[in-house]
Amino acid sequence: MTGVVGFSPHTMLLPYLEQQPLYHSINLQITGLIYWSLGSSDNDTAGRTSVASFLCPSDLGGVPTNGTNYAGNIGISLQKYGHNGIIAPTRVGYGSLSDGASQTAAFAEIVLGARDSRDPRRVVYSTPHLKLYHPEDFDKFTEECRGLNTATAPIVLDNRGNGWLECNLQFVLYNHANPINSNTCAINGALSYGAWIAGSLHPGGGNVVFADGHVKFIKNFVDLQVWRALGSRAGGEIVTLEGF
Repeated sequence: MTGVVGFSPHTMLLPYLEQQPLYHSINLQITGLIYWSLGSSDNDTAGRTSVASFLCPSDLGGVPTNGTNYAGNIGISLQKYGHNGIIAPTRVGYGSLSDGASQTAAFAEIVLGARDSRDPRRVVYSTPHLKLYHPEDFDKFTEECRGLNTATAPIVLDNRGNGWLECNLQFVLYNHANPINSNTCAINGALSYGAWIAGSLHPGGGNVVFADGHVKFIKNFVDLQVWRALGSRAGGEIVTLEGF
């Protein structure tokens, strides 16, 4: 899988989605900030292109249409666990999935960000304590994030999923820090950390694609430890998904 710096896994999937012309239009030699909105004119046209396969029909109000409702799993949390998901800076093959491909999440639904929204699935909040970014602070941070009053909590980002080209948490990635359809929270501007949550507009949960290709609808009340176990590729956990 592609790394977290550079082009997204969505970019690499284009040839398999009958999008070969779009794929060949992308300048893959650009490094660093390659997304069209961040100063790269070379990929401006590609970055503004809507790909229907990346959008969920349930999110018809999502903006913009060149975004994606399907994010790649980066693991439980960079804050405490590092790159222990399917998407990592180094190549991850089936041999790296010691938890089993059928027990490791690859992609999950997210809801597109929207301005002037208070829907917790569409925005990124800041938690009250702004310096909970050390590994030992992880549990306190995630608890604070789950318990936020979303009617008053500060919103720091409203463009989740608003672009499929660049590989980063803001646009095309998520983690398993907190359960599906809970709150997404950043830590004092440290965007690589935080709880970047999967979610959908389907009642009661969201769809998850596993590394072996099967899809399962995961309910909102999934046990947190089970959800985190599904996010790691080599944690050695035994997972039972009955009832979830």
